[in-house]
Amino acid sequence: AGLAACHCNAGYEPPPGGGDDAACLECAPGMYKEGFGDTPCLPCPIYSDSPAHSGNVTACLCDMGYTGAITWPAGGTCTPCPANTYKDTVGSAVCSLCSDGAASGPASTSPDDCVCVAGYTPVA
Repeated sequence: AGLAACHCNAGYEPPPGGGDDAACLECAPGMYKEGFGDTPCLPCPIYSDSPAHSGNVTACLCDMGYTGAITWPAGGTCTPCPANTYKDTVGSAVCSLCSDGAASGPASTSPDDCVCVAGYTPVA
């Protein structure tokens, strides 16, 4: 005798159209689903991403150029690095300052985005 009903695990959602014999589908990258049941996967908060089959909002990590912390169950936000800073990794790390005499725009993703301002010359 089989189980009366089967439900999708965390990180998986029912297929479109459902059906008792249809296999659950893993959440796509940038999506997550917490807990057991037949609810759909949800998108990560803006400016964050997650690997496939993520089972918790905490799998959503801030993109490069954005910082913040996504916690369970509150969620959270990722905000752009301010001007004159950059962040070249994903996650909750803080934004790094450009070196003296250099500036960058908001949400910069590389130290190469920091360019010399008037009166300064790049050091080779």
